[in-house]
Amino acid sequence: MTFEKRLNVLAAISTVVATAIAFVEWRNHAAAEQKLVIAETALERDKSEKTIRNFYDYLDQKTYVPAWGLIHPARKAIIEPKIKNSDDFGKMYLTNQSHENLRVVLDKIDSARSHYYWVSFTAHDRFPYASLYHLRSQPLQSAINEGIVNSEKLLAKILEDLRTNYEVPEAQVEPIRAFILKTKLEGVFGPKLPLQLGEEFHLKFKGVNEDNVETFYLLHLWMLEAQDGWKVRDGLFPPAVESRYQR
Repeated sequence: MTFEKRLNVLAAISTVVATAIAFVEWRNHAAAEQKLVIAETALERDKSEKTIRNFYDYLDQKTYVPAWGLIHPARKAIIEPKIKNSDDFGKMYLTNQSHENLRVVLDKIDSARSHYYWVSFTAHDRFPYASLYHLRSQPLQSAINEGIVNSEKLLAKILEDLRTNYEVPEAQVEPIRAFILKTKLEGVFGPKLPLQLGEEFHLKFKGVNEDNVETFYLLHLWMLEAQDGWKVRDGLFPPAVESRYQR
């Protein structure tokens, strides 16, 4: 092999070695960048999950201003006609005493700034007493024996519960009866009916007799990062699952 050919071979080898070194360096750099992205995503995931936990801590402390501050501006724009500020928002949780057994599980990551979580908890509430709610686990015969499965007696029983905790003007009785007749049976025998009627007809609350109710919730929350941190974009209402404990 001539000297010139040897030089060409050495040059080719040098090129191959340089290319290999460059490839290794690129691969190491790419791997480092990937690890950084994974670390950053994990960090943002921790931040968004912590936001959810902070949200329910604020609700349990009945500090509605910071809780309202964790609702994303885009979500506020949607609910603004009915819920304009932290006071309106807090009214939705006035019956709530606590959130227990809180579980937050990552569902999927759309991007570094958009995460979805499954959230479940047991909510402890105090509602105005609803005697029909306590018949939910009784045989139908029990309701028949009490004569409750009768439209007039059914409406009378609901009004009796309503008057226990609210001041009911006589002029409101017929509109209330019409509203009840349009309510689904599940709602009629649920614990929230007196509260719903009180809010719907702006009745004055007396708070004489209240009920302890435990409810399991499963939510699918969309967390979206805003300029000032992670916020709840959607998924608070309606819940994916809402189930009363049978006690």
